[in-house]
Amino acid sequence: MNSPLINWMAYAGSIALSAGLFRQENYLMASFTLSLGVVLLPKTDVRWRDLPLWRKITTVVHLGLAAGLLGYVVGFNDR
Repeated sequence: MNSPLINWMAYAGSIALSAGLFRQENYLMASFTLSLGVVLLPKTDVRWRDLPLWRKITTVVHLGLAAGLLGYVVGFNDR
C-alpha cells in the first residue's frame, strides 16, 4: 500500500478522527490517533533533506501537537 492518494486520505482521516475524539474529551485516544497520523504521511521514502519546507514544518508541528497532547493526558491523568 504505497499509493499517495490512499496515504493522504488515511492521514486526513486520522487527523479528523483525532479532532473528533478531542471534542468528545477522549484525550488518550485523540493523542493516539494524532500520533498514528505521522506514520501515515505519504512519501516516507524521501530523505528529510529533500522534503519541501512546508512539509518539514507540517511534520514538526504535527509531532509537537501529538507530544503536547500526550503530555497533557499523562499530566492530568494522575489526579
